[in-house]
This record gives sequence, C-alpha cells and structure tokens, in this order.
Amino acid sequence: MNKRSQCFRLISIEQIGSEIEEPFGFDPNDLPLNTICNTISNNVEELIRLASNNFRSF
Repeated sequence: MNKRSQCFRLISIEQIGSEIEEPFGFDPNDLPLNTICNTISNNVEELIRLASNNFRSF
C-alpha cells in the first residue's frame, strides 16, 4: 500500500465519521425529520381514531 492510498482511506473514514456524527440538518444526505415526524403524527392520529371507533362499538 502506498502513502497516497493510506491517506485517502484515512480522509474517507474521517469524512464518513463526520456525516454519521451529525445526521440532523438540511443537507441532502441528512435524515428527513419533518417527514418522519409527520408520518408518526398521522399514524398516532389514525390509531386514536380507530381506538375511539372500536370503543364506541362496545
């Protein structure tokens, strides 16, 4: 292994670590938190509606 390939590998590992370290934000590769939160909210609201409908049927 030559020094250039070793250097490239270390820099690559450092860059990957930086991206994994901060997954929240507005970069294209960050987690889509707004979408995730909206999905969770919609699912919880639907479960509440289903539970209240089932409760009324008893």
